[in-house]
Amino acid sequence: MVIESARKNDYEELLSIMQECQDYHCSLRPDLYKIIKSSEQLKKREYKKLIKSNMIWVARDKEIMGFVICHRTRKSSQNYFKFYRSLNIDVLSVKEKYKHRGVATELLNYSFEYAKKEKYKKVELQVCASNDAARNLYDRFGFAEKTINMEKTAFL
Repeated sequence: MVIESARKNDYEELLSIMQECQDYHCSLRPDLYKIIKSSEQLKKREYKKLIKSNMIWVARDKEIMGFVICHRTRKSSQNYFKFYRSLNIDVLSVKEKYKHRGVATELLNYSFEYAKKEKYKKVELQVCASNDAARNLYDRFGFAEKTINMEKTAFL
């Protein structure tokens, strides 16, 4: 397995993996996530921007096994937070048949190396509270909760 920048012609294959991820999230939180096509989540023009900025990396063997999409945060958007540089993981997804084979681990390690090389202070991400597999992975890597989003439902 090699981790490398995504290529222009990887788009359709990534959409397939992204659709698996979206369907999984819909099964975890049908009250929150709606069923949409992955091409609505990641438009072709957005994908081209990610390629150009080198913020989408794939785990590849004979095919794409998984991918990670990141973005850079360079300043605080609110006056009461201190300024810091952060690499944010927006999406980390592994094709179903490659789960539990170290693909997500390799993608995270690559992200950490990139953040270290670029002198980012933190790597941040959000995870659904009911996604036990992802939470266990991030726990093993030393991620810690920094904020908790809470909700109250059943007002209708």
